[in-house]
Amino acid sequence: MSISRNLKRFRKSLFKPLGDWWQGQRDNHLVLLGVTFVAGLAMMLWALIFLLFLLPNAQQEANKYSDLLTWTWVALGAGVMLLIIVGPEFFHYLSHRNTLREILDLGSRAEFERRRKEAEDCAEMLGSHWRARLESKRVELGIRRSMPAGIELVESEGSLWLRNWLDTKESLLSKRFPEVEWLKDSAANRKIVGVSVVGLIAFGWNAIFGTVRHAVGEPRNMSLDLNAVITGEQHRAAWAPHLDLVSSLLIVILAIVLGMTRPAVDTSSSEEEE
Repeated sequence: MSISRNLKRFRKSLFKPLGDWWQGQRDNHLVLLGVTFVAGLAMMLWALIFLLFLLPNAQQEANKYSDLLTWTWVALGAGVMLLIIVGPEFFHYLSHRNTLREILDLGSRAEFERRRKEAEDCAEMLGSHWRARLESKRVELGIRRSMPAGIELVESEGSLWLRNWLDTKESLLSKRFPEVEWLKDSAANRKIVGVSVVGLIAFGWNAIFGTVRHAVGEPRNMSLDLNAVITGEQHRAAWAPHLDLVSSLLIVILAIVLGMTRPAVDTSSSEEEE
C-alpha cells in the first residue's frame, strides 16, 4: 500500500511544475495548443510526402535524403501522437472561441443577455483578453456604464488591423460581387486569405528557388514552367530563378484577390472618428 502511495506522490511531484506552468499560461492556452497541433500536422504531412514521393529515391546511393528516413519515421510517430493528444483539446478551445466570437458579433442586447452564461463560460476558459472583449461588448450595448476595475482591453494597432481583416463580413470582394452571399461570411474570407497566401508562397518559391530536379538525386533548383506545360513543350522546367507568363498572371491574380479580402471600410479608423 505504501509503495502505491509513494508512486502517486512521485507522479504528482513530477508533473506538478508542468501543471503549474500550464495554469499560469491560461491566456495563451489556445495559441499554445494551436502551435502544437500545427507542428504535429506538419510533421505528419512531411512524413507522408517523404514516404510517398521521396522514399524510392532515398534507396539510391547518391540521394541526399537517404539519411532522413529514420528521422521521418520519428516525425511520423511524434506527429500522430501530438494530433491524438492535443487535437481534441485544441478543437474544444477553438469551438469555445468561435462561440464567443459569434456572441460578440450580436447587435441585439436581448439576444446577448440570453447567451450571457454561455459567453462567460467561454471567456473564462479563453483567458483575460477575451474576458476584456466580453466586458467591452457589454459597455458597447449599454449593459454596463464602464469597464470593471482591473479589466482593460489592450490591443495593438497591428493585431486590431489583422483581426478586422480576418473577421470582416464586408470585404472589398463581397462588395464587388454582392450577389455571392458566401463572400459575406468571415470564415469564407479567411479561407480565401489562406489560399491566396499559400498560392503566392508556392509560386514565389517555384520562381525563385525552384521545385523541379534536373536529374534523380540532384537538388530541386529548376522552376516549373507552367506556360510550357500548357503548350505541351518537351522541356517543362528552366533553371531558377525563372518566371513564366502563366505563373506571372496567377501571381497577379492571387495578389489582387488577397488585396480584395480587406475590409471595405476601415473599422479602426471609423471607431476613432466616432
